[in-house]
Amino acid sequence: MPKGRRCTAAASSQPLPEITVQQRSVKVDRLYRSTPGGREVLVPHLRLKGLWMKEAGFAVGECVRVEVEHHRLVLTPIAADGD
Repeated sequence: MPKGRRCTAAASSQPLPEITVQQRSVKVDRLYRSTPGGREVLVPHLRLKGLWMKEAGFAVGECVRVEVEHHRLVLTPIAADGD
């Protein structure tokens, strides 16, 4: 995303292409983060990548809304300010 652009909460208005529902398995990894007090804490880390994301309608540099539910994350492309 170019510097200075911000993401909005509005969903993208572009129609989604027809794709077959697919499932992917990825591992939740670990990442250490420093707290303001200088302590290192372990946090879950998830990295998604691949052409399958492009096929599902996600573009490089695009903002994504993450809906968080118990044991479930839903990712939706969103429009950036000024678009």
